[in-house]
Amino acid sequence: MEQVAGSQTPATATQVWAALEQLHSRVHRHLSEQMGADFGLGLASGEALRILAAAPMGRLRMSDLAAALSMTISGVSRLVDQMEVALLVERVRCPSDGRVTYVHLTDLGWQQHGAVGSAMDEVIAELLSKEFESEELAELLRLLT
Repeated sequence: MEQVAGSQTPATATQVWAALEQLHSRVHRHLSEQMGADFGLGLASGEALRILAAAPMGRLRMSDLAAALSMTISGVSRLVDQMEVALLVERVRCPSDGRVTYVHLTDLGWQQHGAVGSAMDEVIAELLSKEFESEELAELLRLLT
């Protein structure tokens, strides 16, 4: 395979990918531990709260929530089951299309979202500040988006 001038070698690209995966794993592990210890929630539940809180009226179709979480419909259905037991969300059928089910934040879900989101932000900021200077984080964001 011919390399274009200025392009990265496959080894370098693989090394970057491996480093990103390692960083993601460290952050994921710490977030999971923190969410469990502080709120009794899994990380996916915390992410779902954040995603739903950012959605119009705090609700999304199940399929849209699954896509936003990079989960299957059956996976997000199990997650929503757990979140319903915790009274964080409720399923609401679309009145005009019975095939569509929305996941809607409850009052408790809205309350938990604030605390969960702040805790997640703190953990992420703490971990990434150990790895990068603020200018490096800004450059990393620019490069990845």
